Amino acid sequence: NDISEWILPKGKELFPEHALFLQKKLNELKGLFNRGDDELPRQIIHRDPNPSNILMTDKQWSILDFDLAERNIRIYDPCYAATAILSESFEASNDQKLQKWCKIYKNILYGYDSVAKLTKTEWKAAPYVVLANQLVCTIWFSQKEQYQELYEINKKMTWWIIEHFDQLRFEED
Repeated sequence: NDISEWILPKGKELFPEHALFLQKKLNELKGLFNRGDDELPRQIIHRDPNPSNILMTDKQWSILDFDLAERNIRIYDPCYAATAILSESFEASNDQKLQKWCKIYKNILYGYDSVAKLTKTEWKAAPYVVLANQLVCTIWFSQKEQYQELYEINKKMTWWIIEHFDQLRFEED
């Protein structure tokens, strides 16, 4: 419902030049989401695993701020973590840095897969989840007067993700 009733209409409003692209990609995500728990498994997720919510020591790490936790698709957290890292380092004109982020994003998912084997549908859904999450952030910031600077940065990030969407895909088996 969030995709159909909130993300897609607002995304088309903020990115009219990409309205058809967003319509297609978000409908594809909806189709993947509706396949069910076997193909796109759900579990309790954190919903905000960003660098400021992760504590690290030499021997262990943990996550703070679980008040947002919910049952949702399990790849949401690794995809969110990747966009959180992008938001901490985003420079629209620094292609080398953006390509490095693509590797970080993919390695986050490869690492997750090494612990909890991802389904073929999860591999396929990952770039769509990144796009949807980035749209949510951009839309949210666009509606808050005090966050207009963050809105502008996130708008550029979303634009970049749209323009480089195919780079976020994983090879098919």
